[in-house]
Amino acid sequence: PAGRRERTVKDVGATDARLWVRASEPGALDASGGAKRGDARASTVAGPLCFAGDVLARGVPLPPLEPGDHVVIRDTGAYTLSMWSRHCSRGMPLVLGFDGDPIEFRVLRRSESADDVARFWSADPTH
Repeated sequence: PAGRRERTVKDVGATDARLWVRASEPGALDASGGAKRGDARASTVAGPLCFAGDVLARGVPLPPLEPGDHVVIRDTGAYTLSMWSRHCSRGMPLVLGFDGDPIEFRVLRRSESADDVARFWSADPTH
């Protein structure tokens, strides 16, 4: 319908992308990593936390997204991981770097598992 805004809730939000350079709008990739196609719609991209501070962007043009698609958040800033919040016992996210032409991705830091989070909160770090 006319004037309808899409909302996308991702595993990562503004609380995960501190000092995100907002001049760089999010982009979208399909599940295989190719550019997502489709008529762009004004979209709101928000993270999993239920407060206004976890909104990454409002009114950004994105194609319709489906489960398994990826939202690309460029230029997140130096404080993204150093100021990580353990709010709701969230684990640190996967961090990818990319370079080259064609672009190649590599894992810079793996995401934390539930065991990693439990170990963080444990009085005995060996468990």
